[in-house]
Amino acid sequence: MNSKKVVEAVLFTSSKPVTASMIRKITGLRKDTVSEAVNALNKEYEERDSAMEIICIDNSYYMQVKKNMIKYSIPVSKPKLPSRLIRTLALIAYHQPVKQSLLKDMIGNSIYDHISELKKTGLIYRKKEGNTYMISLTKKFTEYFGINVSDRKGIMQWITANLGTERANVKSATIKNNDIETK
Repeated sequence: MNSKKVVEAVLFTSSKPVTASMIRKITGLRKDTVSEAVNALNKEYEERDSAMEIICIDNSYYMQVKKNMIKYSIPVSKPKLPSRLIRTLALIAYHQPVKQSLLKDMIGNSIYDHISELKKTGLIYRKKEGNTYMISLTKKFTEYFGINVSDRKGIMQWITANLGTERANVKSATIKNNDIETK
């Protein structure tokens, strides 16, 4: 079995970051073999000037289109989003990974509908953690908006562009009546 090809297949087909332990569980590969395969893939992508890259976020691997190539993938991946979902997505983008219960405190009960709709777009995923869920962005967010999900500065610029300068302070933001208010 070619470990590099196996790891690449797992990461390419996943819509969310995948931990090394999950890759090991799926493939049967050792931890160091997974890490070596990711490093070899990134080196190969760089050498052939590929449009793809693998990044590591919160100890999870994530395959994505490089920022300079996103303009070519957007037309085939772009879902239409109402402004209420853009606002919720902005909070998730800034605070990720963020507990769904915290989002409920910021937004109210409408968060459940927002999460459901955003999950259908493939822009977010959620993982059960205790009595709540942890919400994070998927690689589709990067492909859609052209922002690396780990680029806080890029995310803030996107938030400012989509919500306006006066509403871009999401560090302590809440949403009331589909409008962001800062504390």
